[in-house]
Amino acid sequence: MKITEELNKIISLPIVSTWIATVLIISNGLVFYHNFKNTIAASEQKNNSNGIYQDNESFGKTLSRFLNLPIENDPIVNNDNPIPTESQNPSADPSSSNQNNTVVPADSPNPGPTPTPPSGITTAQVGTHNSSGNCWLIISNKVYNLTSFLSIHSGGASVITPYCGKDATAYFLNRHPQGSYVNYLITHLYYQGDLVSATPAPTSTPIPTATAVPTATPIPTTTAVPTATPIPTATPIPSVTYTVNISGNGSIIPSSLDIAVNDTIKFVYSGGGDEIVLKFSPTPPSDIKLDHEKTQASYKFTQSGAYIVRINNTIRLNITVN
Repeated sequence: MKITEELNKIISLPIVSTWIATVLIISNGLVFYHNFKNTIAASEQKNNSNGIYQDNESFGKTLSRFLNLPIENDPIVNNDNPIPTESQNPSADPSSSNQNNTVVPADSPNPGPTPTPPSGITTAQVGTHNSSGNCWLIISNKVYNLTSFLSIHSGGASVITPYCGKDATAYFLNRHPQGSYVNYLITHLYYQGDLVSATPAPTSTPIPTATAVPTATPIPTTTAVPTATPIPTATPIPSVTYTVNISGNGSIIPSSLDIAVNDTIKFVYSGGGDEIVLKFSPTPPSDIKLDHEKTQASYKFTQSGAYIVRINNTIRLNITVN
């Protein structure tokens, strides 16, 4: 009997809890519906011009008011503290800016733009950068700073330093014409500025004409034949000597060279071992033999073209003569 009573208590407890929860949910729902209905009525009273909710925007505003969410320019939520409009804001009144009787000075007349000197780099400025540690030069009326390029130039710094601070247009374009990779590298990475004249060229002063002396019979004057302007001779381009080092195993450093006609290559053998033979294709030059006694030999390339140097039937050096 006691066991049955205990079981009834255990079973009846969840049922009673479920009924209590159900009653609470229904009560809260009725309260929510009542408050929401009053909010809708208040909104309809404030906006009686529309009569009913005609779109989702009006219904969303009502629901936002009920949930205490902020709404811009809401006549119901902001009724106690309305947001002042531009006409209500004293600081927005244009007449208020003159309440202190402050006289605003009139704008002074514009004197016009100030003339500026020509922008760019002069020849005199380029001339001050005339050393291997500070090397500027001129190519086609543009100035380039090749200070950092000297150490990586395949032909060596010695072929560039004579032109530091000077115009190297003819020398540069003869070796690196438009379209070559060196031309592209220098003109795109080392550009410093445009070359300009230090002062504008003076205009010639007109020579006053002499007053003619009247004579009985005017003597016609002969027109002087202008003398021809001498054509300046081109500055000869100095030839360059490149050094190629050959080790005992036949390897050559560098493995390729880009030189000009009349440049010379000096081959230096540092192996100290048996004789090695440099075979050229095409010929000339003829074969060059080096050993521990004869360690150096030079050849001047007088014709343009592409040359290959082999040692023991292995290509060791490619030479391009422009």
